[in-house]
Amino acid sequence: MHLTHSSRLAAFAGALVVGLVGAGLARGQGAVMPVAGPVNRSMGGAAVGAPLDPAGAIYWNPATMGDLQNEVLFAAGIIYGDSRLTSTIPAGALGAGVPAAPQTGTDRSDSGVAVLPTFALLFRPEDSPLTLGFGVFSAGGFYANYPANPQNPLVAPPPPNGFGVGPIFSSVSFLQIYSTAAYALTDQLSIGVGPIVNAVALQVTPGLFAAPDDANGDGVFTAPPAINTRLHWGLGFLAGVYWKNDRGWQLGASYKSPQWFERFSFNSTDELGFPRQLHMQPELPMIFSVGGAYTGLECWTFALDYRLLNYRDAALFGDPAAFDATGRLTGLGWRNVHEVATGVQYRLSATTSLRMGYLYNGNPIPDEATLFNVATANLYQHSITVGMTTQVLGKLKVSVALVHSFENAIEGPFHTPSGAIPGGSVRVEQRSDIFETAIGLNF
Repeated sequence: MHLTHSSRLAAFAGALVVGLVGAGLARGQGAVMPVAGPVNRSMGGAAVGAPLDPAGAIYWNPATMGDLQNEVLFAAGIIYGDSRLTSTIPAGALGAGVPAAPQTGTDRSDSGVAVLPTFALLFRPEDSPLTLGFGVFSAGGFYANYPANPQNPLVAPPPPNGFGVGPIFSSVSFLQIYSTAAYALTDQLSIGVGPIVNAVALQVTPGLFAAPDDANGDGVFTAPPAINTRLHWGLGFLAGVYWKNDRGWQLGASYKSPQWFERFSFNSTDELGFPRQLHMQPELPMIFSVGGAYTGLECWTFALDYRLLNYRDAALFGDPAAFDATGRLTGLGWRNVHEVATGVQYRLSATTSLRMGYLYNGNPIPDEATLFNVATANLYQHSITVGMTTQVLGKLKVSVALVHSFENAIEGPFHTPSGAIPGGSVRVEQRSDIFETAIGLNF
C-alpha cells in the first residue's frame, strides 16, 4: 500500500490515541494510578511499609493488612485536569509553498470532571494469623477531547482541506478488583498475596492502531473509528512481605505482576461503511515497590516508598514509537518510571489525624515520542497532598484529601509516516487537582 504525503499526515490520527489504554486519569506513573483512597492519597501514595487504612494496604502491600482493624470503606474522588495541545508547521515545510504561511495553534481538551470510586473491606477473625481483604479501585482512566481547529495543524481538517486529523477523542476507564490474604508468620513478619482482575472500557476516534484505508479510492487514507466495543478483561497478581520491630521501624516490599489482557476488538468500518475488525493487545507494567515507615515518635508516622514501573517490557507501551509501512503505529516508546512517595501523619487527638505528602513520578514519555502520545500523555511529575481523618460517630470516620499536580510539558517533532516535518513541533502541557472523601466503619 502506498500513502501520499498528505494522506500519511492523516494516518497518524489513530496512533495518537492507541496508547490511551489505562492512561490519563491515572495521574502520575504513566498508566497506573499511584494511590488508592484519600488516606493513601494524602500520604503521597506511601503505603508499602506504612499500613494506615485498608485501601492503601490492599492496593500496594497486602502483607500489611494484619496491622489494621476490621473496616469497610467507601470513597469517591473528583479530578479536574487541564491539558493543552500546541502544534506548529513552518511555511514550506511540506514542499514549495505548502503551507503558504506558518501554521500554529493551541487547543484545550474539554475533559470535564471525572469520578474516582474506591471500595475496600478488611476482615481478620479474632486471634487469627490470617487477614482477608477485598478492594475495588479506579486504577486509571483517561478522557481527551481536543476540538478541530484550522489554526492548529494537528487538529486541522484532514487532506485535502488541511494537514491534520480533525478532532481527537479518547475515553478509557480501568477498574481493578483485588482479593487478598495476609498471614502473620511471626509477631514481626507477615506475607500477603492475591489475584487482580481488570475491567477496561475503551473508546477512541480516530483509531489508527490499525492501518488506515482508502476504500473509496480518493487517494486519501483515513483512520477507522474504534468506538463499537465491550468491556475487556485482564488478570494479574500482587504479593508482598512486611516486617516490623518494637522500636517503631517498619519495612515492606511488594511485587505487582504485569496485567495481562485479552485481545481488544472493535467493530469498525472502512471508508465505504463495510465491516472492519480492529484489534490491539496492551499490557500494564510490572511494578516493584519497597517502602519503610517510622512510628517511634508519639503521635507521628513517617513513610517513604520507592517504585519501579517496567514499561519497557510492557506490550504496546514499551514497543518502539514509529509508523510501519502501512501507516500503523507500532508502539508508544515509553521508558521505565521511577517513583518516590513520601508522607507524614500526625495524630492530633484520639479521633483526628492530619497528613501531608509529596509524590514524584518520572515521565515515561520521551520528548521524541510526544506526537505518538498526544491522547495518552500523563506528565505529572511533582504533586503535593494534604488530608485528614476524623471520627464523627462511634466507629464511623470521615477522611478527605486534596492533591495538586504541578504543570509539566513535553515537546517533540511533528512526525508523519513519511518522517518528521522539518521545523514542525507538537507540545502537550498538563496540570490537575483532585479532591477525595471517604466514609469508613470499623467493626
